[in-house]
Amino acid sequence: MLKRTLMIAVSATALLAAGNANAKMMFYDVERIQEQSFAGDGFSQHLAREYKEFATSEAYKMYDWIDAEHFAAKAISANKGEMPMPEEVSSWSLTEEHHQELTRARGRLMEAFAKGGREAAPSNAATAQAKFDCWIEQQEENWQLMDIAACKAAFYAAMSGLEAAMAPKKVAMQQTKTETVEFPVTQLGAVFFGFDRSSLDAAANAKLDAIIGSLKNKDEVELRVVGYTDSAGPADYNQELSRKRAEAVMAGLRARGLNVGELEVLDVNARGESGQAVETADGVRSAANRRVEITARAKQKITVTTTK
Repeated sequence: MLKRTLMIAVSATALLAAGNANAKMMFYDVERIQEQSFAGDGFSQHLAREYKEFATSEAYKMYDWIDAEHFAAKAISANKGEMPMPEEVSSWSLTEEHHQELTRARGRLMEAFAKGGREAAPSNAATAQAKFDCWIEQQEENWQLMDIAACKAAFYAAMSGLEAAMAPKKVAMQQTKTETVEFPVTQLGAVFFGFDRSSLDAAANAKLDAIIGSLKNKDEVELRVVGYTDSAGPADYNQELSRKRAEAVMAGLRARGLNVGELEVLDVNARGESGQAVETADGVRSAANRRVEITARAKQKITVTTTK
């Protein structure tokens, strides 16, 4: 979340929670860009399309309406030819390590722009700027590790292409190769169940939709699905119930056509009453413990262009 919009976020949340119809007006740019077609091959039009895609994802997949509105406004500005700049690193709450890394990355991008990169390779230049903004936004939140790595990798891939396009043609030798980015093991979330139930309700299905979205375009996924119950009922019954829950979640993911080149299920496990999220005495019903936890390790292939 942008530091400068924190108070806006609090106010917007309060209005939405109160059911105020006017609260939606605070986010009109996100809806506005859905109706607009950003056509053209210039840098501004490429940038407008990149920001539209990012803002739409933030709004309708991540439900981060504050940042979505910010980047939707940048899409509209770019489409007008106003040339919005990459995000200022100082405007975001980052660790010192990430602040330095992103400062270097922005400096590299701005140097390319100063040397005519927007004109030399408008598509690569626009992608590099938008993915830099995606990287810094995700890095501040610092919990979607796969999204951070994907935005960062896409930024450096676009920068490689941009710098290659700017290199003197008579001496530049370009080499394109495919590299695989391996993301760290990531907790994708938990799906919760009603008491003594192993079927997926509306909330569980919505969670699976969000998980599928987070794995979009990954080339390989190693998945681990583990079921749990609360401590109410016999232990052997709960063991079987946790297994049914884990299998229901796995079936739900497969039914959604998990969009990966190769899916390897490392583990579909049942833990029964053990591994409680909230410690309770035996025989206690607990909604927090009636769950299936999903973790994944993913890989994604990217094309990198280097110049010698």
